[in-house]
Amino acid sequence: MRRFFRPIPLAISAGVLLAVYALIGFFLLPYIIKSRVLPGVSEQLGRPVLVQDVEINPFALSITVTGFELREADQTALLGFERLYVNFESSSLVRRAFRFDEITLAMPFVSVRILRDGRLNLLELAKASGGTTAPPEPPPDAQREDKKPLPPIEIGLLQIGNGIVEFRDESKRKPFEMSIVPIEIKLQNFTTRRGGENTYAFSAEVRKEELLNWEGYVSLDPIESEGKFSLTGVRGPVLWLYVKDRFNFDIPDGLLNISARYRFDTAVEPFNFTLADGEVSLTNLMLTESGKDEPVISIPSFLVHGINVDVARKNVDIASVESKDAQFKGWMEKDKTVNFQKLFTPQPSETPADQPKEPPSTGTPPAQAEQRPWAVVLKEFALKNYGLDFEDRSTPTPAHHRIAALNTTVKDLHVPFKEPINVDLGFQLNETGSVHANGTVGLKPFDANIDLRLSSIPLKPLEPYFEGAARVAVDSGSLDMNGDLHLATEHPNAPMLTYNGNFGIRNLAISDLNGVSSLVSWKQLQLKQVALTVDPTTVAIEEVGLDQPAVHLRIQPDGQSNLSNIRPQTDGAAPEPAPASPPKKGPPPTVSIKTVKLLRGSATFVDESIRPTVRTGIHDLTGTIKGLSSKQLAKADVELTGRMDKVAPLKISGAINPLTENTFTDLLIKFENVDLTTAAPYSGKYAGYPISKGKLFLDLAYKVSKKQLEAENKVAIDQLTFGEKTDSPDATSLPVPLAVALLKDRNGRIDIDLPIRGDLNDPEFKYGKVVISTLLNLLTKIVASPFALVGKLIPGGGSAEDLQYFEFAPGSAIASDDDLKKVDTLVKALAERPGLRLEITGVADPVRDRQAIGYKKLSAELLARWTKERGKSAPGESLPPNDEQRLLKELYEQRRTVAAAGNPARPAAAPVNPPTVEEMRQELAAAMPFDEEDLRGLARQRAEEVRTQLTAEGKLDGERVYLVNEDISASDHERIRSKLGITAS
Repeated sequence: MRRFFRPIPLAISAGVLLAVYALIGFFLLPYIIKSRVLPGVSEQLGRPVLVQDVEINPFALSITVTGFELREADQTALLGFERLYVNFESSSLVRRAFRFDEITLAMPFVSVRILRDGRLNLLELAKASGGTTAPPEPPPDAQREDKKPLPPIEIGLLQIGNGIVEFRDESKRKPFEMSIVPIEIKLQNFTTRRGGENTYAFSAEVRKEELLNWEGYVSLDPIESEGKFSLTGVRGPVLWLYVKDRFNFDIPDGLLNISARYRFDTAVEPFNFTLADGEVSLTNLMLTESGKDEPVISIPSFLVHGINVDVARKNVDIASVESKDAQFKGWMEKDKTVNFQKLFTPQPSETPADQPKEPPSTGTPPAQAEQRPWAVVLKEFALKNYGLDFEDRSTPTPAHHRIAALNTTVKDLHVPFKEPINVDLGFQLNETGSVHANGTVGLKPFDANIDLRLSSIPLKPLEPYFEGAARVAVDSGSLDMNGDLHLATEHPNAPMLTYNGNFGIRNLAISDLNGVSSLVSWKQLQLKQVALTVDPTTVAIEEVGLDQPAVHLRIQPDGQSNLSNIRPQTDGAAPEPAPASPPKKGPPPTVSIKTVKLLRGSATFVDESIRPTVRTGIHDLTGTIKGLSSKQLAKADVELTGRMDKVAPLKISGAINPLTENTFTDLLIKFENVDLTTAAPYSGKYAGYPISKGKLFLDLAYKVSKKQLEAENKVAIDQLTFGEKTDSPDATSLPVPLAVALLKDRNGRIDIDLPIRGDLNDPEFKYGKVVISTLLNLLTKIVASPFALVGKLIPGGGSAEDLQYFEFAPGSAIASDDDLKKVDTLVKALAERPGLRLEITGVADPVRDRQAIGYKKLSAELLARWTKERGKSAPGESLPPNDEQRLLKELYEQRRTVAAAGNPARPAAAPVNPPTVEEMRQELAAAMPFDEEDLRGLARQRAEEVRTQLTAEGKLDGERVYLVNEDISASDHERIRSKLGITAS
């Protein structure tokens, strides 16, 4: 019986033990956890720890915790979960592995906060738990002994459901918040044993439709993992909100997708992480200015393919980066800053007022070993159909530019940059232009070799850039350029820039900004085979072709020229002078142009300030200039021909050197058969007579050497004829018809030589002003002294003083022999100047001629008395001297007796000294009866004598000789002079 009942106490003992085990597991341990462990943890963390319930099943070796929550001191939730279930397998005790049938975590949550002072709440939690205190360093031997592999962990089912991560950054001006929910992780047969890798997966929805997915395997001993992940549907604005306060732009739209395969392994040294087949796609990205709605950047598609990263080798290999259809909107402000600078320049972060600033470090950072830089290889970078709208607001009138259809491809890009980069870039510029660049670019140092092609680049959009220098409107024009460009920032043995190619501007038309008048135009300007270098600067051009260039000068009705319209407008304030800095001295640029070809050039002039309007110009100017060079001794040959007013021939020939400091010119310019009726309005206004007929011939020779001008201006005018005199208030006071008649020869031709000399260094020297002044001085001298010109027409013709007078003895009307010699000179001279006529003024001296007339009358009376005494007379018979003296004395006494009888109060008395015969003659001559008509008749006789001498025997046509009113008051010369005058017919 004793043997039979012995098992009963054992069973009772086992039952008691089982009951005690159950009581401890079901009741005591949950109680201890809730009443002792959790309060201790709360005390150590300094934060409330709450739990709704703790259930332990000692038989299933499971624990269930519900309603766990760790709070901050202000009672806000920090982390927690709704339910944690852990089922531990008892077989782990004998399998030397931690085996869990199931671990389930339902609705876990964590609140991650960055406080205002920049501290992380979770880090503060770790500090409170003592986690920041480093444990003592064990001895080396202990380290080797403790370095044992971790026990394997096996989990049949690891599941996290509806996880939540809340993030809040309170250090920013406007706190940023983001939640990741729900987080779903489900792993089956998870193990850390080697060779026991199984595929796991988890997913999380960061926000609505923003998914994070992962699948792969993880090994914890050693830590290694391989798999693939993807982050899809990430909205740009969500990520942007976290850093937007550092920038001046917003991202209202954009979608980011990321995917890649990865592998990392901590069992090798160094730690290895690789990324393969990475893909990044960014779609519908939009950037706006802060607070604005209109996008400044819109990128519909940005794709990165084939991202491969090897951390151990520091290699990044990218198959391609491709973006298309992006649009940018940019502008430059008045201060030359571009809007993108303001958008993308980070703003300095603000330190909260209650956060102490860290003192500057005074220590020296430890020296770091030189590490190999990362190497990046991008096989292809491609932008397709990019566009840019750009407005330059720095110009007086904003300039608008449009780049469209921009496509560029860069292949085999290596960072660090060691080899040149192959670049292919093309785009449309301002609607009609196209730009294409293909070549290589080296970055360190910068070195570019580019095949550059520009076609039909419109010049109209460049108009605002001219306003600072000239207010002009670019009505049309396009630029073409093709050639090879090389640019190098480091160039010890070569130029900084070289260009070899062609350059041209087609269909250019420039007018004043008001659009009233055209200024300059041409059909085509072509520079062929241009060889340009910079630093040093040299220019060599094989040929410059200018087709149909035209220059238009117009005088407006108000008298202002169209050139005055292009002067920049100012606000009246004088600009402050810029600080003077001495220019850098260097060798002058070397320039050579082999040939300049000019085809059908023209220069027109229209003057609307005068009526009728004047229109003239040079047309069909064609020819070549060969051998232009900046070499001091070089001289270019000039051969140009054209037509004045489309009819009169023009020729320019000679040699020039305009490219040197001491400009050299030796040119002959010849105009022939220019119709002067074009200038009729000017002659009517300023000369007082409109030109009705005439041709102009110019033969000009200009020589300039060392700034010294020598000009020979030979002017010939044929058949110049004026119309009726005008009443212009602007007409000159010069007798224009007389001047023309003096200059015009018997063939109707006028020849004038106007030599000009001057120093071009003299700022007061103005060539046009000097020419006009010289011409006016010449005409003034001719008009003031016409006989000087008449004398020069005949060799030995005498002086002006001699030719303009005929001299007579007192009382005589017979010209002297010397004066008669002048007749031939005058006749010949007037034959050379058929437009002239002579005016003869008869002159008498009221003193000497009166005395001579008195003597003549006395002689006549004495002769009459003598004839009467004799009672007869014979022709040509003269009074004998004795009889003359006798009759003279008788007449004298008779006159005295008559005079005494007429005055009885004073009877005649015998003179003390009787007068001589000559005295009696003088007294009697003075007493002869005389009146003004005697003088006038003598003056008329003298004028008629001169006329007779000039017109006798048909020497001069009588119609060219005129008698004018007599002058009976002349008494300014020893002999009496009859004056000659010259007037126009």
